[in-house]
Amino acid sequence: MNRLPEVRLLLETSLEYGRSLLRGCALYARHYGPWSLHVEPGHFRETPKLTNSSTPGGIIARIHSASDAKAILKSKKPAVLLEPSNSDPELTSIYEKFHEIRTDSKNIADMAADHLISQGLMQFAFYGQNNCPWSQGRQEVFTSYLESQSLSCSVFNEDHDKTNNQRLKQWLLSLPHPTGLMACNDILGQQVLKACAEANLSVPDQISVIGVDNDELVCELSSPPLTSIVLDTKNAGYEAAKLIDQLMSGHLPENKQIIPVKAIRVEVRRSSEPVIQDDPLVATAIRYIKDHIARLDGVPNVCSHVGVSRRTLERAFNRNLDHGIYEEINQHRLTRAKNLLEKTDLKIHQVAKASGFAHVQPMSRLFHLREKCTPLEYREKHSSQS
Repeated sequence: MNRLPEVRLLLETSLEYGRSLLRGCALYARHYGPWSLHVEPGHFRETPKLTNSSTPGGIIARIHSASDAKAILKSKKPAVLLEPSNSDPELTSIYEKFHEIRTDSKNIADMAADHLISQGLMQFAFYGQNNCPWSQGRQEVFTSYLESQSLSCSVFNEDHDKTNNQRLKQWLLSLPHPTGLMACNDILGQQVLKACAEANLSVPDQISVIGVDNDELVCELSSPPLTSIVLDTKNAGYEAAKLIDQLMSGHLPENKQIIPVKAIRVEVRRSSEPVIQDDPLVATAIRYIKDHIARLDGVPNVCSHVGVSRRTLERAFNRNLDHGIYEEINQHRLTRAKNLLEKTDLKIHQVAKASGFAHVQPMSRLFHLREKCTPLEYREKHSSQS
């Protein structure tokens, strides 16, 4: 009996970037396999475990050292590697012998800059990693793009394993306000948000932050939730598996193949979503409603935070927005509920609670009134569209 080709997927499973590549590889294997897929759960910085298996197959891997690269060459198995995560000259030299998955720095950084510029920002910053080619690439494109628009950019880089929160806070405090900040990935974006909170910097009013990868766990667990660039990593994983299939079949391309990882869109969350409102009372109230929508007791809660009477704040809302505070709260609750229905598998009662409704009935009434359907019908409609 012929043995199935063994394809070793030595990619991090702890972050969305690696998981999405794995999904793409798995999809190709389902379409054109069968393959024996070997995956080892691990983190971004872990050394992949290589074996000397004699079984025919290939390797798709993220590696961190020249010795790992040499081990793959020694195995004589077809391989596609993720772009190097450090600037070691020996590793860079060996990489020339491999096909590669590489993020499109220009596409990603241009999209981040355009998003921040669209918020009306005129001052910018970049937070990245030392000795990291893909971070350096995003930094260079981001700063060059801004310079072409006659806009300046402050840059702060740290070693990935020597992050100093105090230095980061000092740099953030030195920035002019408001500033639009691009972090090289979501992990560093989350670090920026934490440092901003500790330094009493308001996000996004003083620092507007965007990351890269759209790792939903990282982004949604950040406070406030992190805006991020969505990458087409699943398609890149699919194309990498397709290339491995060709290589295992003996179809060798004449030149080194680069599989690009393109930016698809910006997933906007609170970290870069400003409140456009001239009246400071209304702006403060809306920010509070956005930040506390799941736990908001009602209008008195908002008035207490703003520090004015209900009558004063109601007048300000009606003067500036043509509706009252309760209507504003309902709008944000509905928006939150729709987002959860579209993007999660939460049960209807869980969606209601997470959106600030006391129970399902008031949420259902609002859906009937505004969307002409039930929450479940809304979910089914948007699931079929996606």
